[in-house]
Amino acid sequence: MCSSDLADLRFAVTNKLTNGQPVQESDLQSVMTDGNAVAESVPLPRPGIQIAESRILRSEHVELAMKPGGKDVQEIRTPGKAQLEFKPNRPDQSHRVVDASHLRVLYGEGSYVDTFWAWNAAVRTDKPASNVRANPDKKASGPPPPALTWSDQLLAKFTANTNQVSTVAQNGHFHYEEGVRKAWSDKALLEQTINRMTLTGAARVLDDTGSAIGDTIVLNQGNGDMDATGHVVSTHQPDKNQKPGTSMLDESKTMQAQADRMQTRDDNTVVHYEGHVVMWQGANRVSADKVDIDRDAQSLHAAGNVISELVDNKSDNGADNKSTRLDASKSIASNAGPSQNVAPGDTDPPIFTIVRAPELDYHDDTRLALYTGGVKLTREKMTVVSDELKAFLTPKTQNNTDQSSLDHAIATGKVKVSDILAGNRTRTGEGERCDYYTKDDKVVLNGGAPQVVDSYKGLTKGAQITYFNSDDHLIVEGEKKQLAYTRMKKK
Repeated sequence: MCSSDLADLRFAVTNKLTNGQPVQESDLQSVMTDGNAVAESVPLPRPGIQIAESRILRSEHVELAMKPGGKDVQEIRTPGKAQLEFKPNRPDQSHRVVDASHLRVLYGEGSYVDTFWAWNAAVRTDKPASNVRANPDKKASGPPPPALTWSDQLLAKFTANTNQVSTVAQNGHFHYEEGVRKAWSDKALLEQTINRMTLTGAARVLDDTGSAIGDTIVLNQGNGDMDATGHVVSTHQPDKNQKPGTSMLDESKTMQAQADRMQTRDDNTVVHYEGHVVMWQGANRVSADKVDIDRDAQSLHAAGNVISELVDNKSDNGADNKSTRLDASKSIASNAGPSQNVAPGDTDPPIFTIVRAPELDYHDDTRLALYTGGVKLTREKMTVVSDELKAFLTPKTQNNTDQSSLDHAIATGKVKVSDILAGNRTRTGEGERCDYYTKDDKVVLNGGAPQVVDSYKGLTKGAQITYFNSDDHLIVEGEKKQLAYTRMKKK
């Protein structure tokens, strides 16, 4: 059906013989309408095929080209501004309106739409209300917010012989908004049947939980899952209801990450990073080949070339420990990086605990970080090498005045502790187990045959050896019926 203020119909005239007599037949060739032109197409029900949306085209000027024979439409185009409305005929269909500077509609077999082109396109899609109740005690959800897109060019492909939209490709300055979620990219492809959107070229997605940037971002619009690849940068916004404190998953701080690939699942609560991963919250950071985060379980798993850096918190009584922090900048000089800069005006440089290992498992409920596969811990001028290390982070407090991010650590399996003391003096301890306590800067060695070699004082052996990095005080305990052993070095 078509209406307008003015219509120009053109026919193709052919000469034929009918019963031996020459006759002329005319077939509709084209239609040109001017002034408030409206063309409407309402699909007819067909057995076994779901009915498609009705299509309503509005423009000041509409041109129709007919296929040979004049029965089926070949093309519809508008030289000026136009609006194409897809009006639903089923409750599960969306209502879509496309506004464009000009457009073309190409038809395939019969009068079924094959391709739709639009330039400088703005699209509004109103989706139907969900009939699924996530909670039986709650009412069914209302209609979701409209989905809005803008692009320089839009190309929609239709499934053959159905008038059903199959894919929508939007190129050039693509912009998308749906509720709190927004996106930008050079190109976008919507696969209508599976409700998946693929953004390519400087892709960026933003919502109230954070943002993601990548070369390509794939969005599942049905469940919110996201896959990003290529130079990925992500930000997770903090939870304002969380109490601040030291943690590898501190929800009170913004979490940022870089990786080659990222996946989010279950409403952004499960996150997977892969390839050159670096994550940081403030000065704390973790790098690895792979990192998996489960926000509901408050757990983190990192694998492959794991390096974690934890910075000590500053507190009002930080001056009490000033003597143990004066040389921190020298001790971490070899690990300097963006997270280790000292802010202007700070009198004491920060203290970092740096741990390297093949694998890390962290659980926030126990505040325990388990490093396995051969571990190296560096803190100020102390280095601990072991097969495995358990790092217990300082519990969160109301005022967040913890002096150290690391409360204590337990290293096991072929433990070697090395300290650099004043005047190039060194001290090396060995054993099967080492307990280190940051509050007193205390080292406890036991298991196997513990010993301490001091480049100035000599060798000490015992069943358990305790010493403090801040002074020369050593406590040596021997097994029953066996004395502790000390061999003093001659001065």
